[in-house]
Amino acid sequence: MTDDGRTFALLASANYSNCSRTYSDMENSLFGAYDRRNNRSVYLRHSTDNQYNSYAKLGAMLNLSFITASGDSRYELKNIFNQLGRDRYTSRLGINSQSDNFSSAEYYYLSRTTYNGQFTGKHALNASDMNLD
Repeated sequence: MTDDGRTFALLASANYSNCSRTYSDMENSLFGAYDRRNNRSVYLRHSTDNQYNSYAKLGAMLNLSFITASGDSRYELKNIFNQLGRDRYTSRLGINSQSDNFSSAEYYYLSRTTYNGQFTGKHALNASDMNLD
């Protein structure tokens, strides 16, 4: 509160997280029609994947308030922000249907940002000051 009776208020918050996850030696195969005569699966591609994931999250909130000296009016500014990110790398090694060795890689990134802001006010009016015709 200031010397003249006005009130200012602030509420702020922030958060952050970062994590990683690895999936090793995942079988990722593509099959053709089943060989009933030899009772076995027919591979069109027989491969192994290694996948490395990283996730990051960031959030922030900032609320500001102002109350007039008379207390009749209140103004508020409310803000919230979020940022999410996902990064993935996949490496694949295997054998294709022609019995050739192959390797491939995939890079993937996804992000999402959201923001919401509001400006609000509350005002008390005296009935004696109002004149309605």
